[in-house]
Amino acid sequence: MDQQHSGLERLLDRWMNDASFRDAFQDNPEEAVRNGNFDLAADELQTLQAANWNLSDGALAGRVNKPRIRSGG
Repeated sequence: MDQQHSGLERLLDRWMNDASFRDAFQDNPEEAVRNGNFDLAADELQTLQAANWNLSDGALAGRVNKPRIRSGG
């Protein structure tokens, strides 16, 4: 199993089910990810930090689960 994908799934699950984690993440995403040991790549963390976390859980889940489009190659 891809560890980064697994980390994103675990983060999203915790976001939807743990209000204290959600508050901590909104205050300081990098620290919350580090403390949660989610093992995310730098670009994933950057994307999470830039996300609009005021969306509904369903909308956030849809955005996190969208496949990435890579250019080149």
